[in-house]
Amino acid sequence: MPTVPSTAALVGFYDYRLVVLSVLISTLASYAALDLGGRVTAARGLVQHFWAACGSVTMGLGIWAMHYIGMLAWDLPVAVLYHWPTVLLSLLAAILASGVALFVVSRDELTSSRTGIGGVLMGIGIAGMHYIGMEAMRLRAMCHYSAGMVALSVILAIAISMVALRLTFQLRDENAATGWRKLGSAILMGAAIPVMHYTGMAAVTFMPMDTAGSLANTVAISWLGTLVISSVTVVILGLAILTSLIDRRFAAQARELQNLTEILERQNEQLEAIVVARTRELAEAHARLTLLDRAKDDFLTIISHELRTPLNGLLGVSEIVLGETSPSEESRELRSMYEQSRQRIMSILDDALLLTKINLHSEKFKSTPSSLNVVLDRAMERAMPFAGSRQVALQRSPEHLGQVHGEKDLLVRAFHALIETAVKFSDEGGAVRIAGDVVPNSLRVSIESLGRTIPGPAIAKFFDTFSIGEAISPGGDLGLSAPVASRILSLFGGAVTVANREPSGIRLTVEFDAVTQDVAVHPAA
Repeated sequence: MPTVPSTAALVGFYDYRLVVLSVLISTLASYAALDLGGRVTAARGLVQHFWAACGSVTMGLGIWAMHYIGMLAWDLPVAVLYHWPTVLLSLLAAILASGVALFVVSRDELTSSRTGIGGVLMGIGIAGMHYIGMEAMRLRAMCHYSAGMVALSVILAIAISMVALRLTFQLRDENAATGWRKLGSAILMGAAIPVMHYTGMAAVTFMPMDTAGSLANTVAISWLGTLVISSVTVVILGLAILTSLIDRRFAAQARELQNLTEILERQNEQLEAIVVARTRELAEAHARLTLLDRAKDDFLTIISHELRTPLNGLLGVSEIVLGETSPSEESRELRSMYEQSRQRIMSILDDALLLTKINLHSEKFKSTPSSLNVVLDRAMERAMPFAGSRQVALQRSPEHLGQVHGEKDLLVRAFHALIETAVKFSDEGGAVRIAGDVVPNSLRVSIESLGRTIPGPAIAKFFDTFSIGEAISPGGDLGLSAPVASRILSLFGGAVTVANREPSGIRLTVEFDAVTQDVAVHPAA
């Protein structure tokens, strides 16, 4: 038989550090509840049941941990043990109350009746969790409750539950997981839930007894136990919020993908009409370009033909005017200058006309086997007069180079242009060396001069039309020689590059595909 309790109640006091910790855990649990409410609402099928179960356990654990930390904050002058089966029963009550809350807020609408019924059930569950937890206490004292304060705590639990349900329902579709509304609501709910707990604590008076009754299945909770409960709860709530955030991000990406899919479907519906319209526009543009190309071709042909006649006439007049019996030194210089200018104009006209013909009708040029030795010999013969005027010797290695594929006259013209280009970079009295080499999978010809080099920035655009002037060539303006040679060689699968030699001069390198490789032959124009 227990002894009769004393009439003097036990006097306790709060450890406000644990009180603050209980409020913080309550706030974190409230934030998790707001976030999980949105996940339960957004999910469907088995996923929704999964979120509801996980959310109930997480929220229930948060509310339960807040309650027990609040109880541990009340320090009594006697030892307090806890009956752990009753503690687990209080945790189950908190989980059931959380499950009711998530079920209510996941409905399509939250009417006043649903708010009222859900608030009552949730409030009773939370109040039940509190008073069941109080019954788990084992100490040398007997609990006496104030009926009025108990009723007030239950009313507060129901009222706070209704507010929590309404806030959670309103914020369940909020896209910003860290929005100010959600954070403010979590703080409000986190502060309100402990109000019910501490009101319930104020309703009890502990009257001392000589014995604590049965201590079977009881445990003592030390500071270490309090730390473990707090840490585990914070970690679980944090993981729940993080998981909800990740799921929210995935859901947002899924919505964006769905929107993009719908946009793509709408665009695909219009694609056929757009393609038809663009095809028609391209056909019209192609027709206009064809006319412009033909007009350009005709223009260059006419200009070439019409300029040749007056130029030849001017040459005849100049010979008469300058044809003195004993021409002076000045007359000879004028005659030479005039002849060089005429030849330069004629060469530019011929090159421009050839470039136009290649650009417009490249598929019409024949591609037949040609001896590269013969091509180089003819190119050197054509370049001899110009090289002689510059007092530059032309030297070629005697090796047999085999055959390349291309139109012989065009190949001769290309190598002639490259040899004259090398001559223009040679010093007077110097030499241009021409050598060939058969390397694996290709045939290579190098044309080297001793003399001036090319400025670094000009190398990259050496074969561009009208990009290289006489400023870099001691032998005069290069005109279209290099671009014409490059275009002809590319027409037959060859490539030409230029580089400076050390210590002076330049090296032009032409490379063809292996001579054993067949090249398609196009019909002649």
